[in-house]
Amino acid sequence: NKKLDDIFMSKYIDTEDKLYEKNCLELIVELCELANESKCFKYWTVKKPDKELVLEEFADSLMMILYMLTLIMKGCLLCLTK
Repeated sequence: NKKLDDIFMSKYIDTEDKLYEKNCLELIVELCELANESKCFKYWTVKKPDKELVLEEFADSLMMILYMLTLIMKGCLLCLTK
C-alpha cells in the first residue's frame, strides 16, 4: 500500500536503504517465528506444532517476501526507465 509506505517513510525511516534494511530484518524475524511455531528444529520435543499457528506464520512470511519482491521489482523498473 503506497499510502501506508509513505506514512512509514515520513515518520520512521530516512532513506530507502534503511527501509530495505528494516524489511530484511523483519523478514528474518518472520522466518524465525515460522521455524519456532513449526518446531522443525526442535528435535527433542514431543509436542506437535499447532497447524493454525504454523499457517499464520507461513502467511506472514510469504506476505513479507512478496512485499520485498515488489519493492525490488519497483526499484528495477525505475532503473530501467531512467
